[in-house]
Amino acid sequence: MRTIITGGPGTGKTSLLKYFGERGYTIVPEVARDLFAALKLYHPEQLGDRNFVQNAIEAIHLRNYHVYQEHAIFDRGLPDEHAYRAFYEISDQGLWERCYKTVRYDQVFILPFWPEIYEMDDVRSETIEQAEHLDFLTRQSYIACGYDFIEVPKMDLTARANFIRDNLK
Repeated sequence: MRTIITGGPGTGKTSLLKYFGERGYTIVPEVARDLFAALKLYHPEQLGDRNFVQNAIEAIHLRNYHVYQEHAIFDRGLPDEHAYRAFYEISDQGLWERCYKTVRYDQVFILPFWPEIYEMDDVRSETIEQAEHLDFLTRQSYIACGYDFIEVPKMDLTARANFIRDNLK
């Protein structure tokens, strides 16, 4: 069972994954955050190459998809990268085919855009307007890939986690 928690930037995904991880669930952290940290340390010149970064993120998503075949909760999935390609106007390069036909997750929870909790950080550099647009693109990507998702209400962390737990397949 592969479950995704997704949504636009700054909607609380990482906090929820941390919460579930602390309670014994297998979690798969956000790919981009780890990749950016590694590139910053070892290959900072690559950070400016958005195509390279997108390809690397997608390769890691594909690896994670195949590695975590049992019950796991993912911080984002491959369809998110379809949204980021649209946002950054990067060629699809066959990602659509993989998203729609090959890589299928079992359940998707989406966190709504929530400007009151949005904060920029060293990785999350989008303005609030860009974050809202990415939220829209993310939803459209999952819909286009044929997913029905469950929207998680705006509630405190524990209530959101309980909502997800109560709705897990």
